[in-house]
Amino acid sequence: MAEHTVVGIHHIHVTVPIEALSEAQTFYLGVLGLKEKPKPEPLKVYPGFWVETTGPDLHIGGENTSVDRRQSGAHVALEVQSPEILEDLQRKLEGLGINTSPMVVFPGYTRFEFRDPWGNRTELTTPTAALSAVVNEEISQ
Repeated sequence: MAEHTVVGIHHIHVTVPIEALSEAQTFYLGVLGLKEKPKPEPLKVYPGFWVETTGPDLHIGGENTSVDRRQSGAHVALEVQSPEILEDLQRKLEGLGINTSPMVVFPGYTRFEFRDPWGNRTELTTPTAALSAVVNEEISQ
């Protein structure tokens, strides 16, 4: 057996009620500003849509279950480009009546969490200016 059989995260899958997929597209593409990625033809039989990020893709699937997503701590963490964009998104979400909550301090990052309209927990995070400066310095060397 190879020492490292798992090499990374390919995608993250969250679900919404199947009848809410159109609203979910508006939320994830419109409110959060994510870009939709075409699904391969054979996978179009499954309800939902995919979005691309700089990391693993995010798959939003539709399912008919009575799962109470608000009871789960499972979540996706989406990184945004800057503290200013993070603040803009927080104001935008709160303006739509979505509660945002601060999170335990994670050194080097500014972040908050919210629940999408279907209960999926989401973290939005960005490196602090100090961490970004260190990373940029290391890249330029």
